[in-house]
Amino acid sequence: MIAAGAILLDNAMVMLTAPLGLVGVVPMLLTFNQTFGFNAILGLIGLAGILRRNTLILTEQIKENRAAGLDDHHAVIEATV
Repeated sequence: MIAAGAILLDNAMVMLTAPLGLVGVVPMLLTFNQTFGFNAILGLIGLAGILRRNTLILTEQIKENRAAGLDDHHAVIEATV
């Protein structure tokens, strides 16, 4: 049961990265007075893919660091460096 919760948490973390990308995209479109057209949508899809891939890589590295015996804080720091 605990393993299923950990998997669910990992999936939730990956799924939350795409909406967080909108936090940066929308203000930039408004700042530069650009419309949310085809190019913006295409860029947003690309950004979501990059964020997803980077999140998966980062979570796997954190899991490996924790398996190697590091505590949570140091595992995150080592994975991001």
